[in-house]
Amino acid sequence: MAGTADFLTDADLTRIERLMEALDRSGIDYMKVDIGELQLTLGKGVPQTAPAAPASASAPAAAVQAPAAPAPVAAPAPAAAGDVIAAPLMGRYYAKPEQGAAPFVQVGDTVTADTTICLIEVMKTFTSVPAGIAGKITEILVADEAVVEYGQPLFRVEKA
Repeated sequence: MAGTADFLTDADLTRIERLMEALDRSGIDYMKVDIGELQLTLGKGVPQTAPAAPASASAPAAAVQAPAAPAPVAAPAPAAAGDVIAAPLMGRYYAKPEQGAAPFVQVGDTVTADTTICLIEVMKTFTSVPAGIAGKITEILVADEAVVEYGQPLFRVEKA
């Protein structure tokens, strides 16, 4: 079960939160950070499925441009039919409101724009994620309790 979620510590999440805050205060719209095995894509505004290369002249030293091959992690998912609901922030994805409870949504469920579809937790702060569009959930693209990146596709929805 080795994976990204297995090596993030509270200190790592604190550093990531600080990067997010610094990005928010800066004039930079996008940054990609690679630290060992950890690869993060942080951005402002509407998530991009295949981000363009950032203007790295004003990027901080920690925000290095990674090779083009690993960047489009989310690129294959949008190829299938339906709209994608992307992660509005990075953190740990939770499909259920609590252990033992039913998931917020399952494949085949009909959602409205206001329907809570999951939670994303960063530094013990849980953020409810609304669907943002009305339709039918056709695919769940993330495993429960996985670490997700900003803009990563979470669900595929067939618009109503």
